[in-house]
Amino acid sequence: MKKIQLIIILLASSLIGHGQINIPIIKTPQVATFQNYSNTGTQQTNNQNFIPNYNQNNGMTRTEYNNQLIMQEVKYHQRLQELNKIFNGVENINNSSGINYYFPSNPNIPGKIHYLNAYNEFQKMLKSEDELSIKKAVFLTENAYYENTLSYEKMEYIIGNIKFLCDYQMKNNNLPNSDLAKNLVIYQIFADTVGLWDESQKQMLYHYPFKYDFKDYRGDTIWENQFVTKLLMTESGQCHSMPLLYLIIAEEMETQAWLAYSPKHTYIKFKTGQNTWQNFETTNGMLTSDAFVIQSGYIKSEAIVNKVYMDTLSKKQTIAHCLLDMAKGYELKYGYDNFYLQSVELALEYHPNNVVGLMMKSNYYNALWYYVKTQQDNLGGIPEGELEKTKEIYINAKGSYDYVQEIGYADMPEEAYIKWLQSVNKEKSNNKYNTIKQALKVK
Repeated sequence: MKKIQLIIILLASSLIGHGQINIPIIKTPQVATFQNYSNTGTQQTNNQNFIPNYNQNNGMTRTEYNNQLIMQEVKYHQRLQELNKIFNGVENINNSSGINYYFPSNPNIPGKIHYLNAYNEFQKMLKSEDELSIKKAVFLTENAYYENTLSYEKMEYIIGNIKFLCDYQMKNNNLPNSDLAKNLVIYQIFADTVGLWDESQKQMLYHYPFKYDFKDYRGDTIWENQFVTKLLMTESGQCHSMPLLYLIIAEEMETQAWLAYSPKHTYIKFKTGQNTWQNFETTNGMLTSDAFVIQSGYIKSEAIVNKVYMDTLSKKQTIAHCLLDMAKGYELKYGYDNFYLQSVELALEYHPNNVVGLMMKSNYYNALWYYVKTQQDNLGGIPEGELEKTKEIYINAKGSYDYVQEIGYADMPEEAYIKWLQSVNKEKSNNKYNTIKQALKVK
């Protein structure tokens, strides 16, 4: 039972590797993914969250925090000449009026190199110069944020153990080697308690379903709460990390599953037949229908027609989705600059109607307009001959926003989102699951 023993310690080592950057290290978890069923009581874990000091925002909203960063950048620009030794190599600051129409950018700030390296890897995958891998895309995103201190080998090891459990379930239940059977097994890992008999110890080992983490589920306070690595270490996540982990496992199982968007949400779709589809809500372990998604009341017909919501993302589009995650993490650490925009535009090149990317682009130009306007106000107005530069920024901001509205985007209030997510009918989900089980003749 050597493999089983490996699974028992699958969380015995941290994903964080050794590096020069001083960030918090996750302590070794005290509870393994598989627990002894004979144990009574609940053991407490000693895990620390990933909470780098630079991500604290003192209770401000994300908008207030971003506006403060922009104002800081404005003051910083005014002192560029004085701080030349610190801010060496600033790009695009020379204008006749002294106004900077681009965000200051310094590629030499420590930590940025990891984002540049990750961007190059994303570019290779999207241009098909390298193998498409969602696992690699997720790692690139999160490792860049942690400044190259994560261990890809340890991440692979943990995921490999989850795959082993899936393979065990396939064999133990005499399932056919089909895409549907593999998706059913992955579904079980997410939604149900799965047992595994340890012959050497003469006892059952159990894997419990991943839990939804309601605390800061959008990553407003701690951005890393949305990370797949956080999900692997704590066994709790939300609608961002859970579907990505599902897709990584599907990739390891060499089966097909797809990511889909709905307002403020992502979920999984997989095929149950040649022309039939099944939705899976990884956040609550329920099988749902398209009717449930539409039931939220915030999906316009235009959004369906333009494949903004409820459509399956291709593998390249899913990798572009991860690239947008990387850009958002970059902005939180370093603010807006040309690299941020370059990353967003590369993602939109492969998924033009990605509503998240379009909003990110609009937000960038809105922030740039505010940044430029603040400088102009300090000079008493728009300098002569520079109206077109200001107008171009405004047109880019408004154009991106207008297009998002045109293709069917609608904002969904937080209260409505939570209420909708909790409205899934458990009985209907169980019935769908039992129907699939019977079709596959699962034990």
